[in-house]
Amino acid sequence: MNAQTNEELPADIVEAMLGDVAGAEVAPAVAAHIKARVLERVSAAAQAPQQQGRPGFIDVLADAGWQSLAPGVEMKVLFEDSTARSWMVRLQPGSELPPHEHDEGQEECLVLEGDVWLDDRKYGPGDYQIAQRGTWHGRVRSDGGCLLFLRSQLAGAQAR
Repeated sequence: MNAQTNEELPADIVEAMLGDVAGAEVAPAVAAHIKARVLERVSAAAQAPQQQGRPGFIDVLADAGWQSLAPGVEMKVLFEDSTARSWMVRLQPGSELPPHEHDEGQEECLVLEGDVWLDDRKYGPGDYQIAQRGTWHGRVRSDGGCLLFLRSQLAGAQAR
């Protein structure tokens, strides 16, 4: 559901969202379950952390809106519009994400804290990567835990 309008999200948006977090080979029943959980969590995240302060500003509080994405992995949507999504991912030590394709468009990743392995390369605080549309991350993991800021282009949007 769209947290702002209480309407179902279009199937192409749901599919694009799941394409960034779901593994390449998932049974249909598992995919449907994941889809339902992700929609529920993204809706809750969109409602919980944003607070209206002064007109023209949206505040996202540090501890609000975190949702479980995988064992030892949490995500929080900071902002989303028709072209892009800004979000954070927190990996606990030893956790990892399943392989995934960047099929919506390019995805920017900035390491804020800790360490993260993006495939066979280790990144630390201040390191940055852009994954172009059509590329894959075979493995995303953290030895000591990390906090990432990501900005993902949404399906149909042009790179800026």
